[in-house]
Amino acid sequence: MRTRFLFSLVLSVLAGHAAGIAIDPIDGSISGTPGESLGWSFTVTADATEWISFVTSFTIDETNPSVGFYTDFIGAEGGPTNFVLAFGAPDWTQVFDDVMQTGLGVFAIDQGAVVGSVDSGNIRILYSAYDEDPNSCEGCSGTPGSFDVPFAVAVVDVSDAPEPGVYLLTGMGLAALSVLRRRRDQGRATQRLRIGTPVGKRRIPSTSIFIMSSAGRRTCSRLGSMKRREPADAEASTLSRVSPDAR
Repeated sequence: MRTRFLFSLVLSVLAGHAAGIAIDPIDGSISGTPGESLGWSFTVTADATEWISFVTSFTIDETNPSVGFYTDFIGAEGGPTNFVLAFGAPDWTQVFDDVMQTGLGVFAIDQGAVVGSVDSGNIRILYSAYDEDPNSCEGCSGTPGSFDVPFAVAVVDVSDAPEPGVYLLTGMGLAALSVLRRRRDQGRATQRLRIGTPVGKRRIPSTSIFIMSSAGRRTCSRLGSMKRREPADAEASTLSRVSPDAR
């Protein structure tokens, strides 16, 4: 469901009172897929002299009731404080949320609703107006009243009604791809570092290791040759120390 936060237009004014209500979408037109639940947000402007308490709301003058059914939310709330909107209070705004059951009400599109069908009509909202705070006055009674706001629910195909969750999942997918790409690049960099052999805090490339190994083999060969010549050198040294008389 597309959610727009436009509350500037007052669609109805309570008869004989300065209080008013604006719904979102402002024209009451919404669309969804079969089996989907959607609804309307609202803003109520407080009366200048009276306390207002909402009683219930329901659909009337429906053109195609088979599309789905409406359930009231605003009547269950009554008002922002103790089921009442006090005179002169700040505007009372609720965003539609099916889980939290906030907003004007919810319209559940039937699972078998035909794509392309539309149900329209009015939502009648009942209220009571009080000269005093109904939560504290004893024996006071409210003046009942009602007013209507138009609505229209259109049934659309899944491909024609992108959910906000679709954009969220797309963003999450792009973020995941970015993370995977960074990890891949880091893995390649780590692999290049591991080609060398660690010596302390330094890494010696494999080419240096080969050179060192070759030099080591040459050194070992040189030492072996020296050891093989050692007996002959020792004998020559001994003969050179023999006195002429001994000879």
